[in-house]
Amino acid sequence: MLYDISHITKYEYNAPVSYCHNIATLRPRKAKGQELMDYKIQISPKPAEISERVDFFG
Repeated sequence: MLYDISHITKYEYNAPVSYCHNIATLRPRKAKGQELMDYKIQISPKPAEISERVDFFG
């Protein structure tokens, strides 16, 4: 069985924002009986910095 999942998070502010720190926990994990074939994250506008890490849950 294959799943194709799409998620959109949108932030809107009342005034221009020069700096904002957000954490998105979106990458699916590989697990027994579950194979991650592909994933991508698109961010607009392009962030000044981006990093990935594995959280407590894997």
